Amino acid sequence: MLKGRDFFELARDVHIVLNPDSDYGKEFIPQEIERMLDGSIFQPDQRYIDQEETAFLIGRPAVYPTSLVKALCEYFAKNKFVNRAYLVQFYNPKSGEPPHLLIAIDASRDWERIVGDAGVISSEVMGKDDIVDFMRLDDSDFSQHIINSTRPIYQKSFLKKLFGY
Repeated sequence: MLKGRDFFELARDVHIVLNPDSDYGKEFIPQEIERMLDGSIFQPDQRYIDQEETAFLIGRPAVYPTSLVKALCEYFAKNKFVNRAYLVQFYNPKSGEPPHLLIAIDASRDWERIVGDAGVISSEVMGKDDIVDFMRLDDSDFSQHIINSTRPIYQKSFLKKLFGY
């Protein structure tokens, strides 16, 4: 018998396939193994905060990411701190990045863990070159615009808020 952490310590520099030939198989690359071992796997890869007013475009994605939405909603439903989430396509011409998905999340606490988990889920579901950003909903004009111009992809039910189920 071997603990999972001990196994990953031994296999740091190799690719590992968990459940090969299964519908639920998963390949772990060395960088991913290293991030699991040092605990950074649940941290965002990058943070972007614009210090000046910026013109940007948001709208509906041309191709709706059904698999991503389903996977994230399943996760959000199991997390008692996520209240609602919105999906938009976001484009900031100053960033140099192509238009990409942005998930705006309203969570009462545990933000770092939620966005870390959601990031792992999105990297599993989306293609390697697809960008998915996450932001915390707040009182900013940008957050309010998302809330007022789109429907949530996830919203905790009233009964769940009231009674915890």
